[in-house]
Amino acid sequence: MTTLTESELMRLKKAVGEMVRRGVGYDDWMDECVLRLTNEGKDEFTATTICSNMWREACEEDQVVKP
Repeated sequence: MTTLTESELMRLKKAVGEMVRRGVGYDDWMDECVLRLTNEGKDEFTATTICSNMWREACEEDQVVKP
């Protein structure tokens, strides 16, 4: 499995946090995040898992109700 570098992880965490606070939906986040990670060489399964987990964590941190 491909892992993220620390800088990639921080960049994505910042992006998801901003999207959650702006009220962007899960589907929009997943589209953007998975595309970004697959363009960077991650396989689709890994990218989907990473992005889904990041959304969940951002929602928990911001106490936002998930869709």
